[in-house]
Amino acid sequence: MFAPFVLVALAATIVSGFKNPIISGVNPDPSIARKGKDYFLATSSFEYFPGVPIYHSTDLIKWEVIGHALNRPSQLDLRGTAPSGGVFAPTLRYNQKTDTFYMVTTPFHVISPPDNTTLLPRSFYVSTKNIFDETAWSDPIW
Repeated sequence: MFAPFVLVALAATIVSGFKNPIISGVNPDPSIARKGKDYFLATSSFEYFPGVPIYHSTDLIKWEVIGHALNRPSQLDLRGTAPSGGVFAPTLRYNQKTDTFYMVTTPFHVISPPDNTTLLPRSFYVSTKNIFDETAWSDPIW
């Protein structure tokens, strides 16, 4: 009964030359920006550090991690953040006039016991003119 569907799916994969998911692993809340023929993608990283991985592609099929937008403790201190907290749904944008990339996100701090404190979320952004150099991302602007 399902054999025709399996064959169609297999044929589509062979003909197209790629399979889903295009980026393996856990990469929720993708946001994409384009500069010329280059595509860049940022995803949520939650309580993990370094945060907000940045991927690069020229064909939207083959993706490579080129760094992280949040790569220094001075950008965001996630110590003590519980597994249900951290960096959610970043958005990545490119401003052609200023040749600058921006990553905007809102960290959600849920502090583990014994405090069990939830801090109010505040949004911030970081920027870079060289997205290929992960050390070039700015400190956050709150």
